[in-house]
Amino acid sequence: MTGREISLFHFLFKYKLGGIKEINDFCYPTSEECNLRKRLRKIESLNFIRRNSIQTNKRYKMIYELTKEGMRKLTETLPIDVKRNQIKSNSKVHDLNLIYIGESLKSSNSITRYVTENELQCIKSFSESVSTRRLVELYSDGYALIRRGTFDFNAAIEYEQSDNGSSKYEQLIFNYYLSSSTSVVLYFTKHEWIKRFIFKYENEHYSSATPKFYIHIIKDELGMIQNLTFQNRKGENLNLK
Repeated sequence: MTGREISLFHFLFKYKLGGIKEINDFCYPTSEECNLRKRLRKIESLNFIRRNSIQTNKRYKMIYELTKEGMRKLTETLPIDVKRNQIKSNSKVHDLNLIYIGESLKSSNSITRYVTENELQCIKSFSESVSTRRLVELYSDGYALIRRGTFDFNAAIEYEQSDNGSSKYEQLIFNYYLSSSTSVVLYFTKHEWIKRFIFKYENEHYSSATPKFYIHIIKDELGMIQNLTFQNRKGENLNLK
């Protein structure tokens, strides 16, 4: 196993899965796709990763996930104190999009730390930290530490891909306003109605509080986000350059 394979295992641990394109872009950026496919087949034959497929945009896409053997190799190599095995992906398309959200946020100079959902749930220290303990309980999609000038802000990451009933969003808003350790919720969605509903509910129930929800409307899924600009209910923008 080379350092690049360990980086692959770490990537699949953090994001739960990855397609050929994602693995090529973020783990083997200098490899030709044909050579990468051969390499992945060899790693798969050693039982470190496994193949699966998902349907997205009416097309099937091959993805890879980390096996227990791959997880064992990762924790032998890197100092990761896990409290549980990697959690399974309940929505593979949702988690695939979270790769691009996470990598886009990591590329921002305003983000000094980014933690994925799987890291929050599996690494022991996040359950014990004041900054992230509540996010573990809420199964947040991630955590980011935002630096603005000399100040740091704890941010929860939420991504909503599907249309759900309004009661889900009411509970979500309630939970985050109860969390004193979370300053900001960076909320990603492609649905304008969800943005309108969250802002309306905040205005009705938390009008005297500092806005917590900053929403970014995703235009193109399964791609890097070039303009990380978010808006709160007062129309104020947060630009994470």
